[in-house]
Amino acid sequence: GPPPPPPPAAAGGASSEDAAGALFASINALGEDGVRAGLKKATRGPVNTETPAVAPKPAAPKPAAAPAAAKPKQPAVCALQGKKWAVEFQEGNDSLEITVADPKHTVYIYKCNKGLLQVKGKCNSISIDSCSKFNVVFENAVSQCEIVNSKDI
Repeated sequence: GPPPPPPPAAAGGASSEDAAGALFASINALGEDGVRAGLKKATRGPVNTETPAVAPKPAAPKPAAAPAAAKPKQPAVCALQGKKWAVEFQEGNDSLEITVADPKHTVYIYKCNKGLLQVKGKCNSISIDSCSKFNVVFENAVSQCEIVNSKDI
């Protein structure tokens, strides 16, 4: 079972009140300068002035540019995959059109730039992820139209 309760306190709580009162009395007896005697004056500015600041070395631009150039361009996708319409990696395409037949279908738009997508019919939800300067026109959505990590939608 559970452990027994603690024994009752002795003749009252007067001793703990006396101890707290004595502590505060000793602090007050030091005075304002006595309490803060060992503390340093705080100043605005850098905190660690004792250690010299080490200038960060600039990264070489060639290694940063090489992976970006080696990365192949992704193929554009506009297809129904199960219950999800995937529209991905579209660049400057203003004539995209999807006709949604089932209200349970979702539309996922990923990394599309400078284009227009028209969604005909009623879909469950529309998600726009990492797109820039992309327009979406839709008639109906059952639950939501969500925009994530995108600019100029």
